[in-house]
Amino acid sequence: MTHADAAETHILVRPATDESDRSACYHLRYEVYVAEQGKPYPDADHDRRLLRDPLDERGTVLMATSASGDVVGTLRVNFGDDPAFVDAYGEKLDLGRLLPLGPRRLSFTSRLAINPRWRRSPVFRELVSAAFWVGGAPEVSLSICTCRPSLVPLFQHLGYQEYGPRFSEPGGGHQCALLLVTGDLEHLGAVGSPFYPLASRYPPDTTTRHWLSSRLTPRLHAMPPTIHTERITP
Repeated sequence: MTHADAAETHILVRPATDESDRSACYHLRYEVYVAEQGKPYPDADHDRRLLRDPLDERGTVLMATSASGDVVGTLRVNFGDDPAFVDAYGEKLDLGRLLPLGPRRLSFTSRLAINPRWRRSPVFRELVSAAFWVGGAPEVSLSICTCRPSLVPLFQHLGYQEYGPRFSEPGGGHQCALLLVTGDLEHLGAVGSPFYPLASRYPPDTTTRHWLSSRLTPRLHAMPPTIHTERITP
């Protein structure tokens, strides 16, 4: 956020409730991923400057608005019972190992986009915290996301851990797969995650961590959590 915006610090995060809301989010995605970063997403609508994909059909699209009503950030949450999510990411995210936990106990956060002027503001924290409520504890045990390799430390600070091999996404370049046990209070507290105060309202979840240990522990990459501030758009 620039100095000119310093007085406008009130941020409201809510689900996009109609096509107008969603279009505003799709437009911000386009401006960040395509216009700014030059990513050749095959789903991009260059005529209307919108970026959407099949996961939007059943996904919860969150939008962050400023006091003036401008959409300054967006993020999407899907669940493990969404066929579009499984079709697109089943192999890349090794969902065959994770979905036996229960499809509705697994969420996927994606399509984070923030207006460049607001990247040093509370927008990122407000968006990911709202996504934690939508796709996190206590109903959801496991949250998954992907990001560029340079952004892994940022997500580790939230409590995510990298797992599995890195992969390439059409238009998105190299991506890392990360997961977070939403009720792992010990880990969230150890890394200073902003999710800890939210997760600590519920009993700790030790069952999911033990469940994962027989499936992914040899492949989890636990790097020191450091905050990376280069960009906050995967």
